[in-house]
Amino acid sequence: MDATIGDYPDILSSTIRLMRAGTRAVLVLGPPGVGKTAMRHEIQRALGYQHQFMIKLSHHDVPDIAGVPVPQHDVQRTMFYPSSDMLPPSNLEGGLLVTIDEVGDCNIAQQNLACQMVLENCIHSYTFPHDTKFLLTSNRVADRAGANRIVTKLGNRCALMTLYPSVDSLFAYGAANGWNPLLLAFLKMHGAERINPEDKCEHPPTYLNSFDPKSPEQINLPSFASSRSHEEVSKYLNYIDAHEPNLDPVLVMRDTAAHLGTPGASKLAGFREGGVHMPAPAAVARAPRA
Repeated sequence: MDATIGDYPDILSSTIRLMRAGTRAVLVLGPPGVGKTAMRHEIQRALGYQHQFMIKLSHHDVPDIAGVPVPQHDVQRTMFYPSSDMLPPSNLEGGLLVTIDEVGDCNIAQQNLACQMVLENCIHSYTFPHDTKFLLTSNRVADRAGANRIVTKLGNRCALMTLYPSVDSLFAYGAANGWNPLLLAFLKMHGAERINPEDKCEHPPTYLNSFDPKSPEQINLPSFASSRSHEEVSKYLNYIDAHEPNLDPVLVMRDTAAHLGTPGASKLAGFREGGVHMPAPAAVARAPRA
């Protein structure tokens, strides 16, 4: 089966529609730094839910969340008492969105626990509020992010989405959040360009997203250019513009390469030098005609 594939606005709108229609759980896959977990805020607002809760299932052993069996001699049964700070209050009203983050990092026992959450709306003796929805996020095995395969029984209990970065959605996000103007212009003009123009694969490395699992260099490196990387570069360029505007461009390129890698940093450096030294439009308009 082909799952829904799209950029941030497409996946967000599909997730909201599915949840409004009654889907209990949506699993969003995708490379690091594309905004999978950040979707939860807009989903909560769109659903009109009053509460949200994050469960970092991979950070804890199953008994930390599900509780340990305690014999109840008076009724001749065993009860589980989940940790009160690992789960939301069961009496919440007004809608609850639970995000199970990085579920691909979970082992089989932890994924089994997630199965019970989304299928039965409970964990042993604990029950989630009746109007709870679940957003599960994960990298893919191919992303080399340490993620395990999502077990079929968990994936089959969710609507499956795959989120890819796009220049337009990142530009809109950056413009709304004070990103450096030259970086935004760079992304708009060059973000979708292939780093290697000869690369004909379906999702080739671009100046927006340089991840290439087949590259020998990528195999040896733990980082790559992503949406998150560009947000960090925007902070850096805003700082340089405000506090060190005359910093050697070579140093700027070296610093940004720490986030974007050498190809992206080199391309951005050339674009930035052109932008820094380009005369303002008003000055061009006032210049005498030849």
